[in-house]
Amino acid sequence: LGLILAFGFYLRAYHVDYPVIGYHNWKEVHYLTEARNFARDGFFAHGIFAPVLDYPNIDWDQSGAHSDTFPTLPIIVGLLFKLFGPSLWIARMVSILFNVAGIAFMYLFAKEALDREDFALTSAALFALAPIFTFFSHNFDVINPGVAFMAAGAYF
Repeated sequence: LGLILAFGFYLRAYHVDYPVIGYHNWKEVHYLTEARNFARDGFFAHGIFAPVLDYPNIDWDQSGAHSDTFPTLPIIVGLLFKLFGPSLWIARMVSILFNVAGIAFMYLFAKEALDREDFALTSAALFALAPIFTFFSHNFDVINPGVAFMAAGAYF
């Protein structure tokens, strides 16, 4: 399991500092902006954990405050940005660690559900190698803690 987790981490951390460009990164910019604004303006400047964008739509509040999913990931990374300064690799590392935790919980869930070590390791390996998880775990997006919490919820 340790080798699977280490290899899964390696696949996800490859080019962790690549710039935020491309079609699949528009949502990453959305959450990065929220995290940066939490670090810059504080967590209660526009309401209790109200996320803020830099370029609101014309019919939105012009401060940038907007309704969204509860900003768990931007809050965590906003705290890290306050401590260490804004950095793309810090934000992405949080997503990667959540996704690697999802691999571990998939192993625990499969072991509990099937009571077989070989199936549990195979499940963890498939999760670690799945291209969709590998690609999107590299992005700073709410799907990464969501998948980890989903696997943890299934296990518990």
